[in-house]
Amino acid sequence: MIYGKEGSEAGSSHPEVKLVDFAHVVEDEGIIDHNLLGGLCSLIKLVSDIVNSPGECVKRRFAGIREE
Repeated sequence: MIYGKEGSEAGSSHPEVKLVDFAHVVEDEGIIDHNLLGGLCSLIKLVSDIVNSPGECVKRRFAGIREE
């Protein structure tokens, strides 16, 4: 995921998302690549979780890490 300062200066504050799948590419007309679709759904859920409750994501990320 990319967020560029230039976009916000030009009036567009939307991140740019590009997906590259090198592992198991299925290229055929009318064929759904379920592995790619599953990965995309996981990415959407991750971003949605971060947007909807960023504090919870930070807590989960650092759970188990002790400060000394």
